[in-house]
Amino acid sequence: MKRSAMLLGAAVLACALSTGAIAETITIGHTINPAPAPVFIADQQGLFADAGLDVQLEVMTADPLFPAALMSDSITVAAMTPTTFLAAVANGLDLVAFSGTSTTLQTSRDIAIVSSTASGVTDAEGLAGHNVGVPGIGALLDVILKAWLNNHGVAPADVTFIEMPFPQMADQLRAGRVDAVITVNQFAGPMIGEGFGHMVALPLAELPEGLRTVLLVGTRDWVEANPEAVGTLRETMSQAQSVAEASPEAVREALATAMRLPPPVAERIELPNVDVALSVEDLTFWHDALREQGVLPGDIDLGLLVAQ
Repeated sequence: MKRSAMLLGAAVLACALSTGAIAETITIGHTINPAPAPVFIADQQGLFADAGLDVQLEVMTADPLFPAALMSDSITVAAMTPTTFLAAVANGLDLVAFSGTSTTLQTSRDIAIVSSTASGVTDAEGLAGHNVGVPGIGALLDVILKAWLNNHGVAPADVTFIEMPFPQMADQLRAGRVDAVITVNQFAGPMIGEGFGHMVALPLAELPEGLRTVLLVGTRDWVEANPEAVGTLRETMSQAQSVAEASPEAVREALATAMRLPPPVAERIELPNVDVALSVEDLTFWHDALREQGVLPGDIDLGLLVAQ
């Protein structure tokens, strides 16, 4: 009887190994935005399960929460912006990126600077001396806004930046508590459509194309201890990119599900440019922008931050 049990156990183990299953549950934390689209596609299309991965997606309210969540093992992998990633590393956390998810396009309308019609602000120069709402100091859109201001000869120090979540921006702008905001398309559209917001600029049109917007990041200990899982995650991201290239509707469906969008909103949301490649050079723009803006105290060795 004991021998039979041992043989049965060995058979089960052999079966598990033959399917390439990775036993550990991998929790991927993400915020509600289109940039991690290949993660959403892989989940909805069953690519994680097909690859033998047990992946759970966990919504988090803000990008700055990711570093602490990774270090406490609340999540295994974070779909985080490169600015949050670099700031966390600068603060001494041993994190490493191993995949991209999407990149910017200069034709994108997804990120917008919107002023209140009452403020009279219509351009970069007009923002000097005014309050501007941003989703987080040092966060991706904050860095983009400050880079855009610098390009127009406006010192970011001449603008007052106030942190606020995207869903609160419309009310704050309407009430005059801020004179402008940098936000994403699904929030900018109603502000302008309802008449209290004015489109100032689409800043991505004036920044380099192909900037990485969200990276898959883990602790260095986890990434180095789990090369098979990391490699398989990379492969599923590549498969998701292939799905995105073949079927924009599959991307829209995945975003609608993951972001809990009502059908009318899902139909008009701008699709991200899915591109999962990642190299050290992809971090350079963000590193230099953060250094210029005083977020990073010194240079970081970027060569240590992208897993091979």
